Amino acid sequence: MSELTALINVLEDAIYEQKLDKVNEILETSPGLSQDDLNLALGSSIDPDGDIRAMAPLFARGAKVNHSAFRSAMMRKDLVAWQAFIDQGWDINSKEFGDIALRSAVYNEEHVKWFLDHGVDPSIPCARGWNLPMLATNNDPDKAIAILKLLLSHGAELDPKAAMFAMERPGGLPIVKFLIEEGMDVNVVLPKTGRHCRGMGRPGSFPRTLLLCAVRWEKIEIVKFLSDEGADKNLSPDGFSATDCARNHGCTDIYELLSNW
Repeated sequence: MSELTALINVLEDAIYEQKLDKVNEILETSPGLSQDDLNLALGSSIDPDGDIRAMAPLFARGAKVNHSAFRSAMMRKDLVAWQAFIDQGWDINSKEFGDIALRSAVYNEEHVKWFLDHGVDPSIPCARGWNLPMLATNNDPDKAIAILKLLLSHGAELDPKAAMFAMERPGGLPIVKFLIEEGMDVNVVLPKTGRHCRGMGRPGSFPRTLLLCAVRWEKIEIVKFLSDEGADKNLSPDGFSATDCARNHGCTDIYELLSNW
């Protein structure tokens, strides 16, 4: 093992052992540390098990916001790291590292407010084509609705997939009601995807209407709500109506409800 490699290991140990004085000593007395070494140490300092106080001397020595630091900040979910990034001139809306920073906060209302106050654009999609309203529905209904209100008031898209995400989870009805009240079209038809759901017919037939999705997830209370809001049970964008889906999926109660609609 080279001297430099040993030194880097000592620096990493000091970061994870919360020995800030040792970190400062190494940074002050080791001119041989490369940019990559500093960047790696920065990611370690932001890691949930690292010493976030070490960010300041590492930035002072020349560390740069990098993929490792970004991923660590996403896992740590600590606003201190994001503020430090901004102070270094980092763009809070950047997707340079494959995702957006706000995704790390979408389960915390106060953190969402902080990001919005610091200029984040909630309309930018996350990794994998997901968006923030979709992810926000993965909260209990009251928290989800509070966060959705924040996102929508700052320009996030009223995406039907958010309602569909909500339907997959317990307690989704209040979220679906909120989205419909906000102006979501109860009969919106989503573009075709490559995904497939059991009971939907041929491969590639993913639920493309709110009603089809409610049937697919066997949410009879949401089916009833959508019915009251004027959902069209005969919409069949892939050749299968909500009634067909209920029959194919063995949803007897929903099938009877739709048959007598």
